[in-house]
Amino acid sequence: YPVQSAISATGKIKWYQIVVGFISLIFLSGSYLMLKMGQFPPQSVFYVSIAIACLAVIVKLYFGWKLVGIDPWKFSLKAILPVFFVMILGVASGYVVKSAMNQGWLRLVLVTCTMSLVISVLSFGMTSKERRTVLKKIRQFIS
Repeated sequence: YPVQSAISATGKIKWYQIVVGFISLIFLSGSYLMLKMGQFPPQSVFYVSIAIACLAVIVKLYFGWKLVGIDPWKFSLKAILPVFFVMILGVASGYVVKSAMNQGWLRLVLVTCTMSLVISVLSFGMTSKERRTVLKKIRQFIS
């Protein structure tokens, strides 16, 4: 939300609000039409939501670049890319565990997925300063 806050701080939010609002309406109407046609499964609403959210991020970065001067490439490398790596690692580790284990190992699967996600977040989703802060808080909570 920092990009949204920076754009709002300029006071030039008319076209930003119009475009972002229109994108939100596309999600609502697109999801409704997909479900109304009956040819798509219910989870297709989530696919539409993901696609619209990606489009909204691109639009917000465009307005951030035009109104505030935020470098979209630098922002993408610092904020979006680490989240993408964590997402890929989380999905991949969950898929591997799901395909490699029987349903009776529910506890093991949950522990493995949780630990792999925590490790991937700590490894790829945080800067070294953020990682030190989180680990310090965990140590304080444990002791």
